[in-house]
Amino acid sequence: MIIFLCLINYLLILFSVYIFCVKNGTISLNGFFFFSVGYAYYWLTPYFLSSLLGSTAPEELQIVIERFVSITDETSLTYLVLSFLFYAIFTFFYYVSFNGKSPRKPITQKSERAIRFWSIMSCLGIGLAALMAIPIKHYFFTGYDAALFENYQDGVVQDALPRGTFIASTSILFSMAFMRAVMKHGHMQKILPVLTDPFMLAYYFFAILALSLGGRLYFATNMLTVIIFFSTYFSWRVKLSEFFVLGLAGIGSAAMWGVLRAGSDFSLFNMALNLAQEPLLTSISSFSFLTSGKLPLINFPSFLISDFINLIPSVIFPGKINYLLNPLNFGYDFAMPLGGLHVFVSLLINFGITGAAVFFAAVGYLLGNYRKTVSTQKIVIYSLICACMTFTFNRDPFSVSIVKNIFENSFLIPFILYSIQKKFFK
Repeated sequence: MIIFLCLINYLLILFSVYIFCVKNGTISLNGFFFFSVGYAYYWLTPYFLSSLLGSTAPEELQIVIERFVSITDETSLTYLVLSFLFYAIFTFFYYVSFNGKSPRKPITQKSERAIRFWSIMSCLGIGLAALMAIPIKHYFFTGYDAALFENYQDGVVQDALPRGTFIASTSILFSMAFMRAVMKHGHMQKILPVLTDPFMLAYYFFAILALSLGGRLYFATNMLTVIIFFSTYFSWRVKLSEFFVLGLAGIGSAAMWGVLRAGSDFSLFNMALNLAQEPLLTSISSFSFLTSGKLPLINFPSFLISDFINLIPSVIFPGKINYLLNPLNFGYDFAMPLGGLHVFVSLLINFGITGAAVFFAAVGYLLGNYRKTVSTQKIVIYSLICACMTFTFNRDPFSVSIVKNIFENSFLIPFILYSIQKKFFK
C-alpha cells in the first residue's frame, strides 16, 4: 500500500513536470522543475526506499529503517496523502498566479556605474569570505572531520558554527558576483560569459574551499540558480536526450564526490548508497516525528519567529543559538542525530496541517507571480529563492533554510543592494 501511494505521488509530480516544463521534445529547467525534484527526493524517496528495502537495507541505513518500522500504517497513509495534497496545492497556486505568461524585455548592457557598484560589492563579498575562512583554515580539505561533531546537541554542532558562517559568506559572494555577471554579460544571452566572469571565478575559488569541507549542496544550489535564471529569463530549453545525459552526469558527479568525501571505495553500490543516504538520513527526523503520532491541525509559528534571531551574524552574537526556541522543550518528539530536519516536521510544528496547506498555497502564488517580473535583478532573486527550494528548504531547520538561505541571502541582501544601486548608481 505504501509503495503504491508513493508511486501515485511520483506520477503526480511527473505529470505536472511534463505538463508545465516539457514541450516539443525539450524541457525547461525552471524553478518549478527543481522544486519538484527536491520534493520527490526528500518527501517520497525515503518512504519508497524504506518500504521497498525493509530489513534488507544496508547496515548504513538501518538507523533509518528502525525509525520507519515504528510508524503505524494509518500515520503513513496520512503522511502520503498530505504529501500529495501539499504538492498539488503548490502547483495549482503557482500556475494560477503565473498563468503561463512570462513577459520579457531584452537585457541591455547596464551602465558602467551600475556594473562598478556590483564589482565593489563583489570585492566586499570576497573580503568577507576570506575573513570567514581564516578561523577554519585547518579544516579545509579534511572532509567531514569526526572531531567536528563531538559537541553535537539538539540539532546544532557548536564547533561547526564558524564553518557554517564561512559557507554562508560564499553564498553571499555568489549572489553578488552572479548579479554583476548578469548585468555585465546578460545582454549576450549566453551562459558561458556569465560563468567565466572574473568575480564568478573568484567565487569558484571559495566554493572549492567549501567543497573541501565535505559539503556539496550549497555549491549545487548556486549552480541551479544559474540554470533557473537562463531557463526563466531567456526561455532556455534543453532537448530531452541532452537532459538525460546531463542529468546522469550531474547525479554521477554528486555521488562520486560523496563517496570521495566519505573515503569509501568507488563502486556503483557506494555511489547509489551515497545518493540515498541524503534524503534517508534527513528523514530520521520525520520518521521519528510520525512515530509520535502528534500531527497538529493548526499551530502558531512561534519557532519560526524565534528563528529570525539567526539573522544576527554569529560574530556579533555568538551565543544566539541558545536563544532559539527548541521544539523538544515544548512537547514535540523527534530525532535529528545528524542535524538534518525534514521540512514536514518544520511545517507542522510551526503551522500545523491546515497552516502548512496555506503556506504552500502562499509560496506557490508568490513565486508564480514573481516569475512574471520583467526586472533582470528581480529574476536573479527569484532564481536564488527557487534554487533554495530544491535542497535547503527540504532538509535544514527553518532557522537556516527560511531565515538565512532564503530570506537573508537570497532576498534581503540582494534586494537592499539592488535598491541602492537603482537609486544611486543607474
